[in-house]
Amino acid sequence: MLEPGLLRDSGPPAPFHVPAGSEEIQLQVYLEGRDFDCVDAQLTTPEGRLVWGGVNIKVGAKQIVTMRIPTDRLTSGDYLLSIYRGQTTTEAGEYAFRVAVDPGQNLHR
Repeated sequence: MLEPGLLRDSGPPAPFHVPAGSEEIQLQVYLEGRDFDCVDAQLTTPEGRLVWGGVNIKVGAKQIVTMRIPTDRLTSGDYLLSIYRGQTTTEAGEYAFRVAVDPGQNLHR
């Protein structure tokens, strides 16, 4: 689970390993101190290139959001997941993480 406040300038995040042969990864984030029914999400590279986006994602129990990201959108490297209150520009959280693609995984952009 990704915790809020893990930003790029706080040091390198621990890598999230993508096992060979997987078709998607599941990300879960905790919306600390928020009470939202649904959110929008954008996954970008540090350079700002959009990798994946989701809209009207249901917020589950205890304010946990679960997203499934296709692995064919990912390569090894750093990513920033931005969460917004559903259909607004009100930011609900920002989460930085690193992906490490296991050898043999056939990922492409």
